[in-house]
Order: sequence, then C-alpha cells, then structure tokens
Amino acid sequence: MNIVTTLPITPRRDPPLGLFLQPFICDLISHSNLSLQYIQSFNLMGRKTNMDTETFLAKMKYMGIIPPQIWFDTASDNIEILSALINHFIAEDKIIIEKTAVVSCSCGRVETLATPDNIKAIKQSKSKGKLIFEQHNELYCKICCSLLKIRLDYVLLFHTGFYKPDYEIKISPSNFKAEFNQLWCYFNNKKILISRSSLPHPLIPTIAGEFRIDVDFLWQNIINIFHLQHNTVNIIVTSHKLMQKMVFALIFAREFGTPPPSNVILLPYIHLTEHHSEVYDYMKLAPCLLRAFLLLGWSRQKKISLEFKQLSRLKIPDPESPTRRNSSLGNIPRNFNPSALFKLCAKHSDKYSDEELQILSLLKP
Repeated sequence: MNIVTTLPITPRRDPPLGLFLQPFICDLISHSNLSLQYIQSFNLMGRKTNMDTETFLAKMKYMGIIPPQIWFDTASDNIEILSALINHFIAEDKIIIEKTAVVSCSCGRVETLATPDNIKAIKQSKSKGKLIFEQHNELYCKICCSLLKIRLDYVLLFHTGFYKPDYEIKISPSNFKAEFNQLWCYFNNKKILISRSSLPHPLIPTIAGEFRIDVDFLWQNIINIFHLQHNTVNIIVTSHKLMQKMVFALIFAREFGTPPPSNVILLPYIHLTEHHSEVYDYMKLAPCLLRAFLLLGWSRQKKISLEFKQLSRLKIPDPESPTRRNSSLGNIPRNFNPSALFKLCAKHSDKYSDEELQILSLLKP
C-alpha cells in the first residue's frame, strides 16, 4: 500500500494549534490523491507528559481530520521488527559495539557521545534553558539536577556511510533544500549513539546481546518498519525543526535498502500567541477558521504568528445565513484554500471591523 504519513508526533492533551498542520497536510494530500492512504503516526515511547491520544484525535476530528489508520511506536510487533533491523545492521557492520566515552546525567535524559562537537553542543544548549544549567562552572541536568559526567561504556553505534544528497527526493518547500542537503552531507562517516543506559528506553534482544535502544531510533526507522509491514512511504510530512531526524530516517532507510519517499515536506512553524492573561483555547473557534489558519501558515512557508484575541474576533459567516457564525465544515470543502476563504468572507466585508479586515487581508491571494 502506498502511504502518506508524518514522522511520529506526540499526541498531547493541549497541543499548540500549529502541530495539527502535519496531519492536516497529510489529510489534504490523501484526499487529492486517492492512490495514497493516510496513516497517522504517533510517538508514545519515552518520557512523555500530558499525553492524551483520545483528546488529540478528538481535536483532529473537530477540524475535519480523520485518519483512516493510526500507527503507534508502542505496538508489540515494532519491537520485533526493530530487533530484526538491528541484527541486519550488525551483520552488515553498520552497527558496531564499541567501548567509548559517553557524557550523561544520572536519570539518562542527557546521554551522548563525549566528542568535542557534542560537548560544545551541550554547552551551547544551556543558554536555551532546555535540559542543562550551569553552576560553579559545572553542567547539570535540569530534570534530575545531577552533575553531567563522562564515563567509559560499551555502546551500540550506527556507523554512517558516505552519501551524496539524494536528488531524486523532492524537498518541499524548496527553500529548505540547501539546508537539508548540507545536513545529509554532514552525517557522512559519523558514529551515532543508538543505545541508552536506562529506562524508558526498551531492552531489545540482538545477536550481540541485550541493549537498551534509544526510542528515537525506533521511530526514525519508520520508513523501514512500514516497508517490512508491506507499506511504501511515498510522502512523509514533518516540521522543519525535525529536519535532522528526517535525515536520519532517510539514512537508515538507505542502509537497509528501503526505497526512499518521493517527497519530503518540511512544514513551517506557525502558532497563535497568547494575549496577556487570556485563556488560550483555539477550540472555541470555528473549524473552518482553524483550517484556514493552518493553510495560511503552509501557503506562506514561513513563521506565522497571530494574537489569539485578534483571531478569535474573526467571524466566518455562513453563506446561507450571513448573520450566523459558521461552526460547520459543511459549507467549506475539505481542500479549500486561503484565497477561497477570503472570497467567501469578502462577500460580507461590511460586517467586519477594521481589525477583522486586517486579519482577513492575510488570506488575500
């Protein structure tokens, strides 16, 4: 079966609106190309908080996004497939066992090869305030507050080959292509740590013994896993922020001999911003307006930001009853675009304030 899917996303209870752009684009593609089946991929493994698949799917449904099939990385057969993949890579000397220096914290949230490049990246990451903080010229994990230490350990390393950019793969939007190809070349002849020392990473039996395998390595093999489940990934959709993960997925597919997708879509970052202390509840907006906002972000191919207060004031009139707010997808086709919505709203431009008209102008073709 030929499919369109996302790199696995985490279904949280209160996701940002922009996260729905990935499944939304998959849904649009599958409805415009009936030969492609849309499978939504979810990532549940690892240290996840605030996960709620049922609520996430309910929000997708509210926006008119209903995937015919769902893939979870936690499915039991995925572990068996991952074990087979690792054994294949070990037999081909693509995965090697090596005693090497690893920098990590006590909880394992921070764990990477102690190479000069990685140490530099860790030090730079402290300024972003994500996992690391500095105290008395020492680096600590923000999760367990333990000192980062370097240890010698036997680990599994994926040894990449020498690659030229695969120009057969179409990268969209095209302005991401140069950066994508640079990443592809950067990971020539590199060693990637794929084993981990602690939970929640699953213990996987291999021909070299049992190892805890990085949960990311599982879902980064999604193209291979679908291939072994008799599905061909033709189009894969993800955020441009996960470009490196996407490159890894393509490297692992190439090394296993799986045909790569013909198209990789790297979506821009879009979001609604809070306005002072206002409650950020985009579910109060009409579904067609949410879909229009998602399409607006995709059509502009760059970061889009609107204040929720402004967007929530925008009323989308029902063509049959201009005075009533449209809360149904019935009058808006699934494959509508921003310009079509603009034309619909323009018919009733006399009903909008200057502020609302300014927002509507963003949709103008």
